[in-house]
Amino acid sequence: MIGNDLGDLRRSHYSVELSSLQEGTEVVVMGWVLTVRGHGNIVFATIRDKVGNIQIITKVESVTMTYVKKFHP
Repeated sequence: MIGNDLGDLRRSHYSVELSSLQEGTEVVVMGWVLTVRGHGNIVFATIRDKVGNIQIITKVESVTMTYVKKFHP
């Protein structure tokens, strides 16, 4: 069996299912990071899963520095 760092984390939704959810619903998405753009205090990331793209918008303070270093050397 292939090991990974995800533990018990599992996808809750695909990208096409997100528009029908109520705002504030917690979801787990999995896919490939296409783009990461910083605009001052806000970070935009685009994630692609097998059926579409998802844009995530977050404040810089809420992003773990481990992830920032991975995407911005």
